[in-house]
Amino acid sequence: MKFFKKNRNSDYNTHKNFNINEFIFDNEVKKNVENLLLKYRDEFHPTLLNKETTTDFGMIMNCQPLIEELKHYFNNDLCISVATSIAITRNTDFNLRTHAYYVENAITRITNSWEYLFIILSQFYQTDLIVGNDIRDNMIYAKCNDIEFVKKGNSYKIKLTPLPEKRIEEIMPSLEREHRLFNISINKKKNVFTKILKQKYTLNDRVQSLLDIYFSEETKEIIALRNEIVHRRSLGAKYSMAPLDFIPGQGVSINQQGWYSFKEIDNKLEKNLVALRQSIQQMINIIFSNEVPNLKSNENYTFIVFKVNCNNCLKTILINDVIVKGLESIEISVICPNCNSENTEIGEKMEVSDRYYFSNLKEYNNFLFDYWKKED
Repeated sequence: MKFFKKNRNSDYNTHKNFNINEFIFDNEVKKNVENLLLKYRDEFHPTLLNKETTTDFGMIMNCQPLIEELKHYFNNDLCISVATSIAITRNTDFNLRTHAYYVENAITRITNSWEYLFIILSQFYQTDLIVGNDIRDNMIYAKCNDIEFVKKGNSYKIKLTPLPEKRIEEIMPSLEREHRLFNISINKKKNVFTKILKQKYTLNDRVQSLLDIYFSEETKEIIALRNEIVHRRSLGAKYSMAPLDFIPGQGVSINQQGWYSFKEIDNKLEKNLVALRQSIQQMINIIFSNEVPNLKSNENYTFIVFKVNCNNCLKTILINDVIVKGLESIEISVICPNCNSENTEIGEKMEVSDRYYFSNLKEYNNFLFDYWKKED
């Protein structure tokens, strides 16, 4: 689609106070936005990636509020900003200030969405990265104190007593290394999240495909543009600091038609919206399918659970091989944790991630402990 229609006017006079009508558009633009929203929005229903999925309900409950927030941010803040920008780009006379305003809004929300998506994945993959300097500073500050719980009436009050300054100086470097800030970047060397992820896990194709979308040229172009807008010059600037053409250096650039070409910006925004929609769906599928790669330290190991069928409640449960073989060796049936029946049959085995395996081992051990304690 061509950016300029026939007989469209172009206005580059940005140094004036604009009328509200130059920013708030008519019902035709509104109708175009409504039509685009029908095309862009998504329900984001989870799709299980494997027939046999070891769902981690605890982790789903942990991530679900953040997922819901991102879904509604995408369908409202992001889709409306992108749809409005595209509708104005395709259906109104070009005005540098007005069009830059709407495109900046869309670009900012695209970049925000990537941040929110990777924050959720960071939580799911338990990277221990801290989201925000304020949280990090508070955590470090707390560890620079002796913490006491002082009884006050029927409750307790936390009392912080600062450590000696010399002791704080000694422990501060290790505290700063321990509490690393969450950060993503289109520069792979600066992307803390992906570094930690690759150090910790043996990444599978699904996680890698999501990262590939983020590091694609289309996404990198929009994020780099956002960074330039935030840190150097507005999208509608005619006068700005810019690289010199003839020698390495910087100077004031003067361009009466602005420094950025808006040609094809509508298609670029739309491609980035689609990429984000695909990535959010992939992220949701990964979490609901509990698609966790093994830790690097366990990449050469296989973790097995057995499907155990309960003839009493008719449930099929997964029990790790250590427990199953251990109970078999002392001729005790696997006990159903759902109904406490010993009328169970051991079925086929399946491979699971190390995280699920050790969680299963801990939970079933706790169940057996409580069960046998009651029996005694």
